[in-house]
Order: sequence, then structure tokens, then C-alpha cells
Amino acid sequence: MSRYQYFVKGTKKCLVSLIAMVSIIVSVSLITMLSGCDKKDQVSIPDSDDWKDMQVIMHGVRIKGAENMTLDDLLDLGFKKEMVSSMFVNESELDAGDTSNFMLVAEDGSVGVYDIVLMNYSDKKTSVENCDIRCIYINGLENSTESKDAKDSEDSIVCASDIYLANGVGLGMTSEEVRTIMGEPTSEMVLEEVTTTKVQKVWRYSVDKEKKQSIEIMFDPDEKVKMIVLKY
Repeated sequence: MSRYQYFVKGTKKCLVSLIAMVSIIVSVSLITMLSGCDKKDQVSIPDSDDWKDMQVIMHGVRIKGAENMTLDDLLDLGFKKEMVSSMFVNESELDAGDTSNFMLVAEDGSVGVYDIVLMNYSDKKTSVENCDIRCIYINGLENSTESKDAKDSEDSIVCASDIYLANGVGLGMTSEEVRTIMGEPTSEMVLEEVTTTKVQKVWRYSVDKEKKQSIEIMFDPDEKVKMIVLKY
């Protein structure tokens, strides 16, 4: 084999190795980009008071892009999780497609979110911290505990004012105040009987029909907001 043929053969090997290396780099970069497409940090998302963006103020912290957040993301913002009630089984891991419920507690120990519903959208068992947020229930402390002392405490009033939609809609507001801020609801449901949580009417504001995202405002018999549910 001539020197020229060796040169050509060596050049081909170098080119093959180079192409393979470039392919690996491109593949890794693409995977990294795709894995980060749905995950947005709190800084990159602009603040918005439009209810369709489903942003929430929780104990002074603005929660943005919760549909792309995991429980771990919330914990990083200074919150901690606690069991909602003994009626729920709070596991450290969830099987594929399973859900679990946790109460969210602020750094100072005050309770403002009655229930965080997590779901494992992956195809394998995953720790609850890495599961996605499916629903956020905003409720006063009185409905999140069976303790009479807790119900009668001033904490329930504090909780009602410490968590609300970014547009200002929160617990205790009248239906007219909600209508003024958010407009007419997509649908309304009036219950024949008041529920155990003192809810008689539900207004539903549709955010994304395809994704089934919505905000539900629940009123007590006095036409005041009793609970807010954000469904991501």
C-alpha cells in the first residue's frame, strides 16, 4: 500500500471518528435542551396577575409555572411538606400513574395550603419530591384539621390572607368582588345541599381545555370564597 493510500485510509478513519464524536455531542446537547424545555425556573417566567397564568402568592412567595414544577421545586422555595390527614397514605415514592396528597407549610410553620396533589407522570416508581404538581387547594386552616383549638385560633385568619391568586382573589372575598376581578366564570354549579366544607356554589374558570387546566372558586352560603382549587 502506497503512502498516499495510507494517508487516505487514515484520513477516512479520522473523519469517521470526528463524525461519531460530533453526533454524540449533538445528541447529548439535544437531550439536555429537550429535558429542560418544560422545566422553567421562577426567574425566567415573568410575573403576571392574569388568572390564566395561574400564578399564586404563597406567604409572600410568587409561585409561577406550577404546571411544570415538582414538589422538590416548592421545597426549594422554602416550604416543607406534612401529611394532610391520617386518611391519606403519604408514601415516600409513587408508582407510575399514582397520586399522593400533602399539606404545604411555610418556613415559619404557618399553614396556608390545605392540599397539594402530586402525580407521577413517569413510567416508573419515583420519589414524591420528583413528582409533578397536579392540583393546589387553597383553604383556611379550619378545614384542614379536626382540632377544635386550631379551628378557633387566629391562625385560620392568617392563613386566609397569606395565600391567594396573583390577581388578589383570595379566601373570604365576595362573589361580586371575584366577578369584578376575574369576569364571568366559564361555568357555574350550585349545590342543592351545603357540603361538609360549607361549600354551596362553584365557579369554574377554564384555562386550557385541551390540558384540562382550570381554576375553581368555591363559595359558602354567604357568597364568600371558601376554597380555591388550581388544577394543572
